Amino acid sequence: MRGRVICACAIVCGLFVALLVPGVVRADIGIPGPAYTGGTSGPPTTSKPESKLWFNDGFWWAVMAKRVSATNNDYHIFRLSLRPQRWIDTGVVVDGRDSTRQDVLWTGSKLFVASHKFVDVSNFDSTPTTGDQMRLYRFSYSAGSNTYSLDGTAVINEQKSEALVIDRDSTGAIWATWVQEDSGGTQHHVYVNKSNGNCVGGVLTNCDLPHQPESGFLRPRLRGHEDEVHRTDEARHRAQPPCRRRRVEQQHGLASLARPHPSDRPPRPAAQ
Repeated sequence: MRGRVICACAIVCGLFVALLVPGVVRADIGIPGPAYTGGTSGPPTTSKPESKLWFNDGFWWAVMAKRVSATNNDYHIFRLSLRPQRWIDTGVVVDGRDSTRQDVLWTGSKLFVASHKFVDVSNFDSTPTTGDQMRLYRFSYSAGSNTYSLDGTAVINEQKSEALVIDRDSTGAIWATWVQEDSGGTQHHVYVNKSNGNCVGGVLTNCDLPHQPESGFLRPRLRGHEDEVHRTDEARHRAQPPCRRRRVEQQHGLASLARPHPSDRPPRPAAQ
């Protein structure tokens, strides 16, 4: 009986200590990825709104940096192994350029990776090189071998950027957006570009992005020194209820969007 009491007291004391110092009991959460060199311009997977992970075929996957020399990294597709717990390099190279960042999109049938050269401030370059391009990669998956194979590559834009994200719409088109300085070097804008057609289920040429990127603008805040992105895409704005649109336009002085819209007008009477 005395032994049981002592054992119970030990368990209670252990739980009490664990609650008081959780950082000592478990300081690290997760499974570390591979080492990388300092040439990545900072940690390659820690910040920005970009996604590096996806789940497919019972596995977690990630695009991460792989050190290939003392000063350079490639970016490969890794698969998470739970026994033992470690990230396994599949050997599939996504981007061989150092100091790039990726945003991934798994659609259930295709893997899309947007990759760009990372810079802290995206100043406009009037003479960009092919190595500075924002690129869109499309991969197919083989369940039999648990591997991805490259279908092809398309160019999104010629400039470097701080971040680049992608998504798809209901037609299967791929959209990309980023912040970039204008050619005059006076202001940063939010840019958008889209694929030529159904890139998810269509032929590879549908993934081309031949359009000239469209831009919004960055509007200064009334207080503070940072810039705030104001979404002025007219289609997105028009999707709001009329009363909401008018209130936003009045608050922000969006005179260009304050003109009447057909959705605000009363319905046309039916023909007699």
